[in-house]
Amino acid sequence: MDDAYRGKKIGTHLLQAIEDWAKEHSVNNFMLQTGSFQAGLAFYQHHGYEVYAEIPMYNPNNNQQLIAYQLKKEEKK
Repeated sequence: MDDAYRGKKIGTHLLQAIEDWAKEHSVNNFMLQTGSFQAGLAFYQHHGYEVYAEIPMYNPNNNQQLIAYQLKKEEKK
């Protein structure tokens, strides 16, 4: 996300909309992919997502991280 938009809860609102859609459509698990050089990893972890795999890339400073989230029973509609 561009620096001008950081800290305005835009990402949090987008993530919540995705999670709400998932609940409404009985999607219990989903995954994301981000690069280790990106600030997104800390954002997703802050929201309860966990890294479950890391894919080494040619550039050791840019590994790809697969992030998973599982809706908890109390979160499901």
